[in-house]
Amino acid sequence: MIGLFGSKLKVLNLRECSISKTPDFSAFPSLESLILESCGELVWVDSIVLLKNLILINLRRCWRLEKLPEQLGSMESLVELLIDDTRVKELPILRASVGSLVNLRRLSLSHSGVEELPNSIGQLTSLVELILTGTDIRRLPDFVGDQHDLELLMIDGTYVSCLPGNLGSLKKLKVLDASWSPLMATEYQIISDEILSLSSLRVLKLNMVKSLLADMSTLSCLETLYLFKTDLQTLPELPSSLISLTVRLASALTSLNLANLVNLKELILDENWKLKELESVSSFSKLERMALYSVEISTLPEEIGAFLCRLKHLNIEGCKRLKSLPILPSSLLLLSIWCCDSLERLPDLSNLKNLSKLWVMDCLKLREIEGLGNLLSLKDLNTNGCLLMRLDELESLQKLDISSCRSLRKLPNLSKLQRLELFSMSDCESIMEIPGLEELSNLRELNIFGCKALKLPDLSKQQSVTLRT
Repeated sequence: MIGLFGSKLKVLNLRECSISKTPDFSAFPSLESLILESCGELVWVDSIVLLKNLILINLRRCWRLEKLPEQLGSMESLVELLIDDTRVKELPILRASVGSLVNLRRLSLSHSGVEELPNSIGQLTSLVELILTGTDIRRLPDFVGDQHDLELLMIDGTYVSCLPGNLGSLKKLKVLDASWSPLMATEYQIISDEILSLSSLRVLKLNMVKSLLADMSTLSCLETLYLFKTDLQTLPELPSSLISLTVRLASALTSLNLANLVNLKELILDENWKLKELESVSSFSKLERMALYSVEISTLPEEIGAFLCRLKHLNIEGCKRLKSLPILPSSLLLLSIWCCDSLERLPDLSNLKNLSKLWVMDCLKLREIEGLGNLLSLKDLNTNGCLLMRLDELESLQKLDISSCRSLRKLPNLSKLQRLELFSMSDCESIMEIPGLEELSNLRELNIFGCKALKLPDLSKQQSVTLRT
């Protein structure tokens, strides 16, 4: 069979095979794609150099592989080389024979043993994607800037502390991810004006940035900006093309400067301790998701309900000074509020006719959720320490979790919740009964823990229910 079809075979997939070395490939002269991914015992791959027409070599997750054959650099047809999650430390393809790899477009080394890129990488002039995520590489040679076709550069999770001086020559670069580095834990970097020359840039992720240029609006294609652990007091002027903005651990940030972001769909602010208020959100008419984690705001802008008419997801967590919320937009599908210790009042939620998921947890001063009974689309309700009112009207509810509601003394009758599939209740020490529980015909999972006074009804007729106590 090999003799009959081997000469015409284009793709050979040996994924997860228990082989320690590659076989003799001389019977497959036309092979273009060789997939050896997750061959955990593989240590020897010398025979792959017999395949002169190979376009793809996939050695991902070959955990024991430490060495590539020297002759790999002579494989002129090679377009993709993937050695992610291997122990390979050296790239012989980047030595004297590198000039032969004229067609290599994708080099993926993430979480491999590679520690250094030689200057000769600049000779890989067809390279489009260079992925170094999670390696121990400490420096990018300036020759990286000679790869004029490069569109994606991933150095997140590496020890690279500064970007190449000629970065601006990468006119086609669309994605630059330098979002996290163990070395940058104490070293801030200054981004030079070279970055403004990246006219095609769509995704920019940076870590430990001391300062940015005052005006970044010239990056007219930029859609995603991710800033992690910055020393910025305010954000620069950003391009109106921006769709997603994430700012994490900006401990000095006091203002945002977001008025011109008319196309923004996602805004994530995380652990920005000096940020005490959000500016006007009237320009955020396209915003679909907003997440606020550990910021020092006491409320949200009053106009949020009127102007954020497309907002679907609102996540608020760890905002210790948050006391109240204004009327929320009726477009919301998900509302999640966690660990807001000062929160005393929610707005009337009756207008949230589309809300399908409501999580309000560990808000110790919150005692009531007004309008809860009118959330006719609600499928998933998770509360903590709240008095549940008109719960019997939530006929669309599929998941209900009232764990740790220690102040709750009585539950309403649940018999109308005929769509309920999962019910969880733990540490509700005062609850003695769950009225209507035995009538829930669609109930599949019941989790009851630490409810000392509770007496369960006879559930023998509900044979499909899994009870965990």
